Parts: sequence; C-alpha cells; structure tokens
Amino acid sequence: MESGGIQSHPSRKSGKLQLRPSAGFILLTTLATVFAVWSLPLVPFHPDESTYIFMSSDFEAFWRRPFSLAWTPETNIDLRMHYRKIDAPLGRLIIGLGRFIWRGEALSEDWDWSKTWEENRQAGALPDAALLYIARLSTTMLLPFSMFFLYLVGRQMSGEWGGIFASLLLAVNMLVLLHARRAMGEGALTFGVSFTIWSLLYADRRPWLAGIGLALAINAKHSALALLPAALLAVAWKISPEAELPWKQRLWRLIAVETQMLAVLAGVTLALNPFLWRQPLGAIRSAIQSREELLQKQVEDARLFAPEKLLETPAERSAALLINLFLAPPSFAEYGNYQQETAPAEQAYLAIPLHNLLRGLIGGPILLAWTLIGVLLALLRLRRVHVEQGRILALILLATACQFIGLALFVPLAWQRYVMPLTPFVSLWAAYPLGDILQHFISKSTTT
Repeated sequence: MESGGIQSHPSRKSGKLQLRPSAGFILLTTLATVFAVWSLPLVPFHPDESTYIFMSSDFEAFWRRPFSLAWTPETNIDLRMHYRKIDAPLGRLIIGLGRFIWRGEALSEDWDWSKTWEENRQAGALPDAALLYIARLSTTMLLPFSMFFLYLVGRQMSGEWGGIFASLLLAVNMLVLLHARRAMGEGALTFGVSFTIWSLLYADRRPWLAGIGLALAINAKHSALALLPAALLAVAWKISPEAELPWKQRLWRLIAVETQMLAVLAGVTLALNPFLWRQPLGAIRSAIQSREELLQKQVEDARLFAPEKLLETPAERSAALLINLFLAPPSFAEYGNYQQETAPAEQAYLAIPLHNLLRGLIGGPILLAWTLIGVLLALLRLRRVHVEQGRILALILLATACQFIGLALFVPLAWQRYVMPLTPFVSLWAAYPLGDILQHFISKSTTT
C-alpha cells in the first residue's frame, strides 16, 4: 500500500493520453446513466429551470445572428441581456442544443418570482413535461462524461479500482442526482470541473488542455474560477530535462506555456460569450456591476426570508460547505415560495432510497470519513511515493483547497447547490483509500 497507486505512467512517457476505459467502467456507467435517465421525471421542479429554458433560445441566435447577443448601452436594460451578464453561458447553450436535437421550443416567458405558481403557468413560464424532460436530458447526458474523467483521474491515483470507485461515488452522490440533473448549470459545472481535474494531470505538457478544461468549468459556473491558481501551477510544473536549462530560458518557457493556457481560456470564454463581442470593456464593467447588485439583493433577501442561510465569516461558510456536502438532506428550493406545489414531487423523489444515499447521520459521516482519510493519506504519501505520483496527488490536493477556499471566501449564502464544484473532489478523495485497499488485497491474493 505504500506505493500509493500505479508507479509508471505510460500516458506521460509516450506522450499519449490513456483514454481507454475498462469493461467494468463501461458497465457501471451504462447502469448509472440508465438509472439517471429513468428517474429523471421524478426530480422536483425548480423555477430557475424555466429561466434556463427561456434563455436557451441564445443557442439558435448564436448560430443565426450572434451579434444580436452582444452588449451595448442600449441593450443594458433588456432582461435577456441581464441574464447574459450574470450567468455563465454553457448551461443554457447545452439545453439549447438538446432542444435543437429533439426539436423542442424555448419558453417565451421567464419565471416571475413575484407571481404565484398558477399565474406563472398561465403566463407560459412553466414548461410542459415534454420540454422539461428534453432540457433535463441535455444536462443529464453529461453525467457519463463526468464519470469518465473522474475514472481516468482515480485510475491515476490508485489504479483501476480507484477509478471505478470515484466514478461510482459521483454517480450516486445525492447532490449530483438532484442538482446536476435539473435544467440548470450544475450538470455542466460537474462536467467542467471533472474535465479540469483530469486536464491538470497533463497541463505541463499540454497547457492548452488545461485552458479548455478551466474555460468549460468557468463558463458553466463562475465559482470554478477558484481553480485558476491550481491550473497555473499545473502548467508550470515541469518534470523533464528542461529543468536544467538556464533560468532565463526557463522563465521564457514558463511565460510561453502560461500564456498559451491563458490564451485558450480567454479564447474559449470569448467564443461562448457573444455579449462581449461589440464593446468588451463596457460589457465586462456592466457584468461586474450586475453581479454585485445581484449578490447584494440575494444577501438582503436571505436576511429577510432565510437569515439562517446568510453566513458572515469564512468559518461559518466552511462549516456550511461541509454540512451541505455530507449531512444536509436534499434542498429542493432556496425559498419556500412554491413548497405547496412541489411537496408531492419531493415525497415521490425521496421514496427512492438511491436518491438520498450516503447522506444524513449515518451515510454522511461515512462519506466524510473516507474523504478525510483519502486527503490525509495523500498528504502523508506526498514525499514517499514516486515523483510523478506525488505530482498528481499534490495537484489534486491544491485544486481541492483552491475550490474550497474560494467558496468559503466569496459565497456568503448557504445554498446547497453552491457546493456542487466540490462534489468531484469528494468522489476522488473518498475513492482513493477504497481503491488502494481493494487493489492491495487483489494483488495479495494473486501472489499467494
């Protein structure tokens, strides 16, 4: 067990990416995807799904008349432009792609939180069952890809079984099954973060790959920007004879690779955000102002209607992150405006045990314990394992810390879905000792 996982890494030695999954992973992913799709209609409705479906019309405009999406001072008060400024685009574009494939129409009206459920339905802001299913299916189909990239990372950390356990724990995570299957941004975020973690392992040789991964995560949810320091270090972390070069040459190479990663990040972000295309500086200033105003309004609303959700200090926010990650029951809504209408769906959803697995006072502490064991085991092994294995563990530890600290410092609201960028890390760290232990017993049994 002191090896901490595989010792050689042919994917790095040969310069090729090892992407071929095992038959066991394919079977697991198939079963997980079938379950996710089968139980998809049971997910209780969230009004923000209407907003995402409403805004998914940007997909058609993106291909037909992209400059109509661009910000100008004249369009600043437009509702759709408001959403383009405050929300990352990837979630609505994926829903738009799904609608295009399955020929669904976007909602013509946004959800109005000041109106009743019935008033929103009469106004055309409540999607019918078919449209809602299409929109949710678009984000749910990202799950097997998220599982795939976590499998690849887990396999690098502690062998085949580490990859299997990492992907399994993601697939049965209560947060993923609830929030990442809705027609919102969390499914794209889970995929983006999973892809980013995998890209970090190859960033020193492929800086552009880290740029793509980070761009996908940030353009799913802006909170993933916290992963930028880990990406910068991953790109700079060279394990090669180049380390013997004169310092000036190493500096120029460092600047070159960091610039490559940042250029790809900026390029993908610009391509996905046409609201920046006409007046980028003005659009950025307006977006920052709109985000600040939104956060202030959310804080004020929380202070009035849900003061227990407002967190003043990083310590309080850190505790809330852990509670939402491991202990708290499914949070179907941030406010209780429409609880009467959604209560029957919530009861039906919770009637399936898998929807609430590894939560509460028994399952939650078990998952938390294995996660902490994984983190502590990695810290203890950093200097005792093969140098390449140590680099992998160090990068994932750093990325975990960056994402956790970023949320603790800058997210003052204890909304459960805000912890979603941490779910891939929880899956990896909980799987790390499990995969290692099983791999150890398998190796021991084959040698006796």
